[in-house]
Amino acid sequence: GRELRRMLADRGASVDGVLSGGESWQTLVFAKPHLDGEEQSRLDFGSRNVRSADDGSRILAEVRRLAPRVDAFVLNQQVVGGVIDESLVASINESILQHPDCVFVVDSRDLAERFRMAVIKINAQEAERWLGGAPSDDRPMAIDQVREMAAEIQRRFEEQPDDGERKGFVAFAAQF
Repeated sequence: GRELRRMLADRGASVDGVLSGGESWQTLVFAKPHLDGEEQSRLDFGSRNVRSADDGSRILAEVRRLAPRVDAFVLNQQVVGGVIDESLVASINESILQHPDCVFVVDSRDLAERFRMAVIKINAQEAERWLGGAPSDDRPMAIDQVREMAAEIQRRFEEQPDDGERKGFVAFAAQF
């Protein structure tokens, strides 16, 4: 977190609201070492962090403080069991509803479908899971297959009752 804040500040970006997990928190890193030109097994750092209740309160306080002041809010959680859990999603959803002029963009490995009134970014493997299939590996997918999944997700969104909670769109990140 320290280096991210430094790099952002060096480029003139505000780091107001960027939180640190404290001394026991490890920055999440996926490292792929190479030996003699061959990729080795991935090394993960920070993947076993556990967010405290106090950290959850601090995150929610920053969402509530910043949402009325910004045009967009990005929630990015690249690992299952990261800093956002089910209880925090419900509270963030309240903030999303309270600030309709702020666009919330969610990229969450395991909770994206729980967010309401947000732009949801998912990759092709997450789309497969949403549609009830077994996610394939990370190999590139045919563009036609990605388009079919996107159309099916759109169809399911449109079939949902208009409860005022679930509108938005899904953006895929895919390699072709």
